[in-house]
Amino acid sequence: MRTKRLQSNRGESRIDETLDLHGYYQIDATAALLEFLEEAKENDYRLVKIITGKGIHSINQQAVIKDLVEDILRHRDYEYSEAKINQGGSGALLVKIKS
Repeated sequence: MRTKRLQSNRGESRIDETLDLHGYYQIDATAALLEFLEEAKENDYRLVKIITGKGIHSINQQAVIKDLVEDILRHRDYEYSEAKINQGGSGALLVKIKS
């Protein structure tokens, strides 16, 4: 699984908005994510956080929503990375919003 990594600029670490997808089904998560990304672009946000969870409460403990979100971000050519531990760690993604 290949992830586009965000370039780490000290001044660009402010998270403008957060979307929490805990408890969402795939179809609802997809709709919420696409709407969130569009609103982030319209509001000129630079960096957003998407909380996907780690999948530990899913069947077979597989991160279904995280995999779905990463797939959507990759196909739409967004730069993203796993959040730092204090920002949610492997249960969250930081996404750079395209201008």
